[in-house]
Amino acid sequence: MRSLIVILLGVLGVVRLDAKQHALLVGVSAYSAGEGRLNLEGPRQDIASFRRILVERLGLEPGNIHELVDRRATKANIMEALGRLTKALKAGDLLLFYFSGHGTSAFDAANRPIAAVIGPNSGALVPYDLDMSSPEAVSGSLIIGHRDIRPMLQQVDRKAGVLVILDSCYSGNAAKAAGPAWEGPTRAINLVAEMGSKVRAATGLSTSEGAVAAVAAEETDSYPYVNVVAFSAASKSEPARDINTAMLQSGRFETFDGLPHGAFSNALFSALEGPGDVNRDGQLTYEELFRATRESVQKHHRQTPQVQVPGEGVLSLPVFSLGTGVRPASAEPVTARPSPAGAERKVRVRLAVEGASAGERQQFSAIDDVGLTEGAHDLLVRREPSGWALFHRSHFLIGRYATASFAELAGRIAAHGDVRMLEELQVPAPSFLLALDARPVGRKVEAGAPFSSHYRIGEEFSLLASLERQAYLLVFNLDARGKVEILLPSPREAQPIAARKTTEILRVRAAAPAGTDIVRAFAFQERPEDWDTFSCKQSNAGEVSCPEILPGTPEFKRLLSLLRSAAGEQASAMLRLETVN
Repeated sequence: MRSLIVILLGVLGVVRLDAKQHALLVGVSAYSAGEGRLNLEGPRQDIASFRRILVERLGLEPGNIHELVDRRATKANIMEALGRLTKALKAGDLLLFYFSGHGTSAFDAANRPIAAVIGPNSGALVPYDLDMSSPEAVSGSLIIGHRDIRPMLQQVDRKAGVLVILDSCYSGNAAKAAGPAWEGPTRAINLVAEMGSKVRAATGLSTSEGAVAAVAAEETDSYPYVNVVAFSAASKSEPARDINTAMLQSGRFETFDGLPHGAFSNALFSALEGPGDVNRDGQLTYEELFRATRESVQKHHRQTPQVQVPGEGVLSLPVFSLGTGVRPASAEPVTARPSPAGAERKVRVRLAVEGASAGERQQFSAIDDVGLTEGAHDLLVRREPSGWALFHRSHFLIGRYATASFAELAGRIAAHGDVRMLEELQVPAPSFLLALDARPVGRKVEAGAPFSSHYRIGEEFSLLASLERQAYLLVFNLDARGKVEILLPSPREAQPIAARKTTEILRVRAAAPAGTDIVRAFAFQERPEDWDTFSCKQSNAGEVSCPEILPGTPEFKRLLSLLRSAAGEQASAMLRLETVN
């Protein structure tokens, strides 16, 4: 399991003229164990790219950036460097600790024999010199959060701070069930399987009731830090992906610099390069950085970045807010980026087809506004024994269609031109921040984690929005079939929405079938024309009904027109919600 950790110390607002800024960058692409099976392409490039961004964009002194890559990234070297740097921190100092490589945890049922050592709420980093000769050797060679890292961080001056960013997936089992192989390699290690059957037989290795009990007992641990902000690449049940050379050469994937990277790292680096500063005030806050990274990841990959904070007010603080003369990530003017779909350009659906006969490929190529491709695509259709499976470009399943239902499949593909435009439509130069989040109702979230994007069928959750400025707010759900369901404006919520107010858009239970929904939100300083057409209405009996709009209809095109032609300052946000069984 690949991990990327960034720990940026400097959350609290203490200014010292001689404040120090250091970075410890650790990356493991080639491991001593596993005979090459564990190797990843991204980490080595992640380190080089992050170093450049830290120097060129964030103004860190090159001499204050410390690197441990591959053979040098042993547990002893990592622990020595981290211990030395954390002990030297004073009030106002910053330390960036970045780990890019594999990680593991007890979230994977296969690792339950070592669950009591790893613990459920911290996970473990896998250094270069992982020793898989025995369970004791494994636990001794891992860098375990609560055992090895937490004591160092808890001793840091309370007026220094921490940002942790994990580009990792915790569960090898989750990775196996995650989807097609063309999604790319995951950062998942099944430690028990890697140790081999002989070691398992000799040690009697199996899931123990004691280990499971230890996991259950620790689930209630509170967030252990007062000065740590933690980003992670995916939820506990999701895989985190590595974008390798083969994926780049296929044309189906791209990175900000054309080199292999972790999918999450790629989005993070892109945000740090400039577009993360949403309101263009010259300061990149933790919230802006997290939201820009999460939205970028969710557009292209089936993983949902997470954040943990000691208090939600910390999210509004600038990243690298302390020190002397640090240039913010967005100090240069940001050039407006038009929507990839284009406002007036005819949209063509790029369709990748797998397993089809020549005649079937001809049928797909005859669909209006559809072009077949072997590279970057908007949809992928795959032949199955009983019909077809249709996938979104971010690899979630849209639906399965029987062979006899080709006309229905063709209609969904043809309609994807409008759906894609609605998915990708962006405010080219937003002037304020719009936040869109979901929170469970009645379920305790992970300590310090205010947001959640995964819900089991039947679980209740609230969809929330907040604005940096007063604005008219339009929110809608776009499901896998391309249907739009308007959620806001509603007669129960006065418009415009006040600034800094968190609005509960709706409270609902996740319903079958399991799958993915995209929630889009658009905020307008001026009330758009045609606003009432896309507003929920209340009957005399007090019942509220909201418009539902199918792709390919005149109403769908009117909605696109409203979003593209609205006047005044605007903002937008996207959130992908996963419903699981």
